[in-house]
Amino acid sequence: KPLYNGFRLRLPIELLTQGQNRVQIAYSQSYSRNGTGIHRFEDRADQRVYLYSHSEPYDANRIFPCFDQPDLKAIYELTVEAPADWAVISNAADREVVNFDGRASWSFQATPPFSTYLFALHAGPYEVWKSDYQGTPLRLFSRKSLKNQVQPKDWFEVTKAGLEFFSTQFGYRYPFYKYDQILVPEFNAGAMENVAAVTFNDYLAFRSKPTQSQLRGRAETILHELAHMWFGNLVTMRWWNGLWLNESFATYAADWALESLSREHPFFRSSAWAQVYRDNPGSELFQDKKWAYWSDQSITTHSIDVPVENTDQAESHFDGITYNKGASALKQLAYFLGEEDFQEGLQRYFQNYAYKNSTVLHFLGALQESSGKKLETWLQEWLESPGANTVEVRFVCGDTKKITEFELLQGNAPHSTRLRTHRTQVALYNQSSQLQSVLSVTYSGEKTAVTEAIGKPCPAWVNPNHGDYDYSVTRIDPRSREFLLKSEGSQSPLAGKVSLLTRDQLWHALWLATLEGTLSGAQFSDLFFRTGIKEADPTLLGSLLRRMYSTSILE
Repeated sequence: KPLYNGFRLRLPIELLTQGQNRVQIAYSQSYSRNGTGIHRFEDRADQRVYLYSHSEPYDANRIFPCFDQPDLKAIYELTVEAPADWAVISNAADREVVNFDGRASWSFQATPPFSTYLFALHAGPYEVWKSDYQGTPLRLFSRKSLKNQVQPKDWFEVTKAGLEFFSTQFGYRYPFYKYDQILVPEFNAGAMENVAAVTFNDYLAFRSKPTQSQLRGRAETILHELAHMWFGNLVTMRWWNGLWLNESFATYAADWALESLSREHPFFRSSAWAQVYRDNPGSELFQDKKWAYWSDQSITTHSIDVPVENTDQAESHFDGITYNKGASALKQLAYFLGEEDFQEGLQRYFQNYAYKNSTVLHFLGALQESSGKKLETWLQEWLESPGANTVEVRFVCGDTKKITEFELLQGNAPHSTRLRTHRTQVALYNQSSQLQSVLSVTYSGEKTAVTEAIGKPCPAWVNPNHGDYDYSVTRIDPRSREFLLKSEGSQSPLAGKVSLLTRDQLWHALWLATLEGTLSGAQFSDLFFRTGIKEADPTLLGSLLRRMYSTSILE
């Protein structure tokens, strides 16, 4: 058999010896035009040429020969020859640049160990902006034709705030020697967390005045990729079944950072786009969670930690389950364990597995040590079982207008076969949609009696997932649904009487009831034209408008 078949190099066992073997390979590789390996782009605006790499999940082998799998980490030393007027960017800082005959040779420092899919090599006549965070060099790059659309001050402000927040919360200083962010053209994703050389789709260099939503989205993306420097790059999943250890955490951590920074950091407090995080904690993750609910009730749903036989399968799991159901499960786990124990567990995790590969058992083991709680059942219920549960309130009020019975009823949404243990907050509201009580409840099985609700004033309506700590499909109980349908004007919770997060949750539950047939289309439409059309938040209003012309949107 030939040693090389055009894709893989075979190393016959008879050519190998016991112990250490050394293989030397001379090779060349063409640039790509599909966004994998090293992509070549010629800018039509000025005919300048730009190169950038993209290797996840299995394309580092398009750049150099390697054992291309996440459980093998290596140290990289790189030398690059390119035109002298180009910038050359990789995972490490350059050690020396030597000019000769109109060209230059860049030699880079040796890197810490990391997996092949995180390798980076970007080159071209990029525009560069520089800053610094506590001795860590920060750089931002874009192609020349877009330099007037980039807002470097805002990029650096978000990045510095994120470095401070994550270093503190994770108990581990930013683990690499510099941090570069590169806006690249024709990118086939939103961004990619290459070690210390992150690539972003250059649609984030806004061509017109950005909306508040675009500014929020850019900040979230910057922080998502920055969180990967810890979740994914410092500690890397052993195999692709643990992809959620990267993506769920980066999604959760970005929203966590944005909510905290919007209250505490001067730049965020002065930015109008950050007000939604400050005034409505949880609302951004709930927006993301709708994708998870839709994915989890589809026939293609899968568990969060899913078996992956090969790298071809890995590509299919960059989806709403891996990103947003996983992030929602983490928020549920943090509430279940308590924020202090959860955070201590994260810090133990980074200390124990820095520059190594880990599995879900390593991660949960760190949390078990910090909290003293066993998590084997949680693993089986939340990470290894597909589908979502439903939750509905049943309550009875006596003649004294006090609650005499109160239960949480759990069921299975489509494609779910397992009831789980949940930790949630149940909110009781009066006729004026003012909050009466918030009850912290752990529920499991088909019925859970909520004894602490007995004797409280009879509510006009109930939200069984106040604060959105739970991951469950809310089915509005008959009494609450009747109140929502009949309430008028400023007394309606849908008219701005309650938080943006709660309004979004209610509309989502009403829409699912419409799709399931327990609420008619006419009832939903009437409610929209009486209250929804007046919604002040543009993101929620846009979602409602899309529902009004659709018969199947689950978002």
